[in-house]
Amino acid sequence: MKRLTSLLLFALLPWMGCKEENQIYKNIIDDFPQGEWLPDRTLSFEFEVDNAETAYNCFILLRHAYGFRETTIPLDGLLITPSGEEQPFSTVVAVREGEEYLSSCMGDLCDLEMILTNLSPVEQGTYKISLSQERQLAGILSIGLRVETKEN
Repeated sequence: MKRLTSLLLFALLPWMGCKEENQIYKNIIDDFPQGEWLPDRTLSFEFEVDNAETAYNCFILLRHAYGFRETTIPLDGLLITPSGEEQPFSTVVAVREGEEYLSSCMGDLCDLEMILTNLSPVEQGTYKISLSQERQLAGILSIGLRVETKEN
């Protein structure tokens, strides 16, 4: 029953997720040799904001292998605004609660999405976000960033 629920949830995700017209950016980094994100690797994303009168949500997209052992992934981030202002932030990606994954798993692949940060107020121009962490994480298949307009 649990697998059937996960399968149905996975099948419905395209309709439950963001509306494509709200998405302004999506990039997936999937070059993790041996499925490991090493602590000396910083991931960088760069995107354009054309409308300074809109608020935005930035989502982290995590794909990991079923059997991923970590319960959480503490992340350090740096947001650089178009004017060059640096805004450091930290967050914790919750992957499991007890033995239960918070990700949507299908077979050996598990996908997790969560809000990383909000942009409001915003400047028009190029934003940069970098993410780093301090563990040797085995079982990471990809990390991505999606930016969408925030619905009121």
